Parts: sequence; C-alpha cells; structure tokens
Amino acid sequence: DFVSKSNESIFNFTAGTVEAWIKPTANSNNKAVVSMRDIANASGTRWSLHVNEGNNTIGIYNGISYIDIVVSAGISANVWSHVVWVMSTSQTIVYFNGTLVGTIPVGINVAPTNMPLTIGAADTNNYYPAEYFSGDIDEVRVWNVQRSVGEITGSKDCELLGSEAGLVTYYNFNQGFGTGDNTTIDTLNDETMNANNGALTNFALTGTNSNWSAGSTIATGNNCNTLGTEMYNLDYQVAIYPNPTSGVINIKLTSLNDVSLEVFDIKGSIVLSKNIESEVSQLELSKLQTGLYIFKLKSQEGQINKRVIIE
Repeated sequence: DFVSKSNESIFNFTAGTVEAWIKPTANSNNKAVVSMRDIANASGTRWSLHVNEGNNTIGIYNGISYIDIVVSAGISANVWSHVVWVMSTSQTIVYFNGTLVGTIPVGINVAPTNMPLTIGAADTNNYYPAEYFSGDIDEVRVWNVQRSVGEITGSKDCELLGSEAGLVTYYNFNQGFGTGDNTTIDTLNDETMNANNGALTNFALTGTNSNWSAGSTIATGNNCNTLGTEMYNLDYQVAIYPNPTSGVINIKLTSLNDVSLEVFDIKGSIVLSKNIESEVSQLELSKLQTGLYIFKLKSQEGQINKRVIIE
C-alpha cells in the first residue's frame, strides 16, 4: 500500500527539502519513504529517498546512482524518528532527529519532469516490491527551498500551518481514526492551498495494519509557535464549539481581522466557504453528512486548521 499524487509542475524544483517522521519495522532493505519515480532508470526517476533500519543508513537514488550514508546514532526499529533530505542537483544533506548526518554526492535528476509524488513506495508500478516502506509514516513535508538546520529543528516537533514560505505540499495524516473503520477515507489531504491531495492505494483501511493509525510523536493540534509574517499561532484566538456537533456550531474569534472560512470534507473537497464578520458566529451544518471535516480559517494575522466532527 502507498499514497501517490500525479505530477504537478510545482514538484519539479531543482533545490528543495523533504521531511518525514517514520517508525520503521525491523528490516534490512532500502525502504522508500518518499519518491518521484515511475520506473527504475534515469528517464523515470527524479529522486527516491530511502531508509535502511537494519544497516542504519539513509540514502537517495536519482536514476543514475544510489548512495547512502551511515547514521552513527543508529536507526531503531519501531521507534519514531525524524529524517530530512536537503537536496540540490549535485548533493543531498541528510539530518536525523535534528542532527546533521552528512552529505551524499547525489542530488536531484532534473531530466524527468512528469513523475508522480509517492509516499511509502519507490514507484507506483510495483517494480521494486522489496522497497515498499514497512512501518508508519507521519508529517511528510515537501519544500522547494533548502531548509537550514535551525528551521528544521524549530518545526520538526509540531504541526505546520500550511502557509509557510516554500512549502509545496504538507501531509499531516490527521484524517481517519486510529485502527478504526476508515474505508471511506481514501484521500490524504494536502494542508497547503496547493491542494495536492494524495490517493491511498491498496490500503485495507480497517484494523491495525494497512490503515490510518494513531500514536505519532506529533500531537494533533500542536501547532508550531514560530511567529512571523508567514506563521502565526492562532490557537488562543479561535474557538470552535461544540465539537463534536450535531449540526450547529459556534465560531468565536479574538482580535482577528478579515477572517475567511473554508470547510473541507475528508476527500479534500470544499463544502462551505464564507467570510466571518463578527466576533461570534453560528453556522448550521445539519445538511452535511456525518464525519470529519477540516475548518481552515485565514486572517490578516495568519491561518489555522481545526478538525470538527459532525455526528
């Protein structure tokens, strides 16, 4: 099972950063975390990012060469770890749990421009079954800028807002219910405005395996507290209640200006869009189907996403 998004031109950057939290099971294969690849040669691979828990290595393949680097601290099985690849066309800098591992002399292969973005597999065509990721993945972030170690460590332990500069795609995996019946939740929402939603493929979506899961090191709703023109923590400026709701919900705002609201269903479709013009507003949602929705509020001061359940 894997997640994929068909190619978008915004993926074709020549310098960028890919981050993910991973919890690999014990194995000795080069398991793919995130890739842009549909076949195994230079014409079909832009980059493919791998972790080998058994050998304690992190690597990159670009269709021409695969080179990995040893993590001296070791990669533990069944333990959440944060891994980052900072790429250019000539090299890749690797970080593990916020610490520099080293530099690999392999970077992005810029020739292929129509590769899908894939999470949990090296490609979408099953060329390398041994490279399907084994374990859990969370907080996948794709940037078209090379992030510094300060930027990486400053936000790795909390959720992003989705509006950060250079953020191409952000998957926080906050849909579904851990090990529950999620058979209708087969889309992974992109939390940026780019709407690069991913399609879940070959998932059972029920039970303890091949499903949405809970227990990540990143708590849902724990937004990064980095303030600035691109980011602003609105946790204390927005209240949405009651939650869960049977149809009527209140939105209370504190000291926010020019607020707009978009409501997304679990498939990433907008079901409601409006401006919020008063400090306390009441919405009637009884016409919506029961389930999980994402409330995205934007203001002059910043943006915040809230999960709302309609019963």
